[in-house]
Amino acid sequence: TAADAARWYLKRHRALFGLGSLNQLALVSANRLAGSNGYAVNFRQVFGQLHAAEGGQVAVGVAGSKKRGWRVVYVSSGLTRDRALAGSARLSAAQAWVTAARTVGLRRSIVDVLSRKHARGWTQLGVSGLEAQSARLVAFPTVRSGVLPAFETLVLDTAKPLAHRIYVDARN
Repeated sequence: TAADAARWYLKRHRALFGLGSLNQLALVSANRLAGSNGYAVNFRQVFGQLHAAEGGQVAVGVAGSKKRGWRVVYVSSGLTRDRALAGSARLSAAQAWVTAARTVGLRRSIVDVLSRKHARGWTQLGVSGLEAQSARLVAFPTVRSGVLPAFETLVLDTAKPLAHRIYVDARN
């Protein structure tokens, strides 16, 4: 398949991408490009159980078929050479959301978080006076501090209107 061809290419050139193995790459998608025999194959780095956010991705363009063979025609990488998380999460999803909300001027505390529900890797938060809010634990690659456990938060206030995606260091 196109995904197998892309994986073979990455395995063969893993030193170039700073990969010890492909065990830390999860296939995100393999889509045929309309009107061609080309495919866009996307992978995301995984650190333990956490998927990388903001970087940690590689896209491989392959053309051909199983019968005629595959060739790599394009590669774009935002992979990090780090292989492990720098620390562990100490904050809860609700604490991280409150921190994020305060950075954008919303005055909320942990007591304003009335409910928590988990769906598709996200923690959905019911917050007093606001629409549903969200947070999820991810791996955040940095230039100097390695890969940090962080919460990706969505802070929404339809009264203003306000919508922000904020990453909060989960080690605090």
